[in-house]
Amino acid sequence: MLGKPRGRYGLDMLKSASLAICHEPAGTLPGYVALPQMLSLETLIGFVAAACTTLANLPQVIKAWRTRSTGDLSLKMLLMLVAGLSLWIGYGLMRGDLIIIFANIFSLGLILNLLVFKLKEIWGDRAPGASAPQSPAG
Repeated sequence: MLGKPRGRYGLDMLKSASLAICHEPAGTLPGYVALPQMLSLETLIGFVAAACTTLANLPQVIKAWRTRSTGDLSLKMLLMLVAGLSLWIGYGLMRGDLIIIFANIFSLGLILNLLVFKLKEIWGDRAPGASAPQSPAG
């Protein structure tokens, strides 16, 4: 049933998951691999969507680590994203949906990295005794 929670925090999904290839159901083509019951089309789409939206943050985090700069990123956007991801985690916990929970926890970790870089940049610019960049005399 669509949207029906699968046990407390979805843990029974993990118990019923099988990593082994299932045997061919009767009357199917040779070489057919049946997906375990937990991998319905709905779950598969959710997993792929979660992977795409979560991994979309990775290039920005890598760039921030390499350049030590988040000047192009809006602090308000990062704060709203942290709030939204936190709410998605709460929603996933209430629904017992492991895909929602884990994808958003991973995304939140990536965004918190960016937020830390952004706050260090902001606070570094406002540090006491920090002088404005000098223009070359010429």
